[in-house]
Amino acid sequence: MRRCGHRTSISSRWVFSPFLDGSFDLMWDLQIFSLAYSATSDPPTTNHSSAACISLIVRVLTCHQLHAFCQQRTIVDYCNKHKIIIEAYSPIVRNQKAHDPTLTQLAKNHSKTVSQVLIRYCLQKGWVPLPKSDTKRRIEENANVYDFELNQNDMTTLDGLDQGDKGAIVEAVKN
Repeated sequence: MRRCGHRTSISSRWVFSPFLDGSFDLMWDLQIFSLAYSATSDPPTTNHSSAACISLIVRVLTCHQLHAFCQQRTIVDYCNKHKIIIEAYSPIVRNQKAHDPTLTQLAKNHSKTVSQVLIRYCLQKGWVPLPKSDTKRRIEENANVYDFELNQNDMTTLDGLDQGDKGAIVEAVKN
């Protein structure tokens, strides 16, 4: 007599994902195949095309230069639609905008630094910020962003700073 059972296999790989603008991004693609079978069915095979097979594809992470001055809205919309987690590199714009009047005013309003405001902006947009610093004090300062929130007017103001490709601090490579 056959027994009831369950077989699960997991595969993962790096894949190139195209965007509408012709650029490509490298993403981690995780596939989980799960198949339950009963005493009356044949044991599962490794053939994942079976009708009884459930496939779940999770796009785990993609990394883009994202900050108030380079918001890459087309890519962000695509990622949000497909539930892709977005990691924002250069969220503090390599400190090149530390004296921007809009940012300094927002920082003053919240008793925070410009970097903290930019990191908080990323968090509230749903991005995972990846700030870089070699200084222990700045690393600790950059992590201290959970005791305040930007209001809707602040977010709208920061959204208005977007300069598209001109706001990028690292030039994008066209494929």
